[in-house]
Amino acid sequence: MNAGAHWKRAENTVPAKEYWEKFFSANPHLRPAHVVYYDGDSKIAVYEFLRRNGIGEADTSSKEEGPLLGFDDNHVLNMENDPRANQGYYDLVKMANKIIEEHYRNKKSS
Repeated sequence: MNAGAHWKRAENTVPAKEYWEKFFSANPHLRPAHVVYYDGDSKIAVYEFLRRNGIGEADTSSKEEGPLLGFDDNHVLNMENDPRANQGYYDLVKMANKIIEEHYRNKKSS
């Protein structure tokens, strides 16, 4: 009250689970594949969910999958010659040369 904040507690509240289940019943096409309800702090709830489901604890060592963890097909070994590393480069150079040429052509004629 001293700060000028006149807060009032919500009346006739509805628990989140009740609200969302009613919403999903009315809109089943909007229901996500998984819904997790929790009590308390959302950060703690997410951390606990990840821990319980073993998410983020996968062994990403290179023992079995190799040093690129199975993504070798996307690895560019030669940045200068691999066409995936230079996609759009030649179009960019062509456009830049065209812009420069037009700029200086206009300078010569004026």
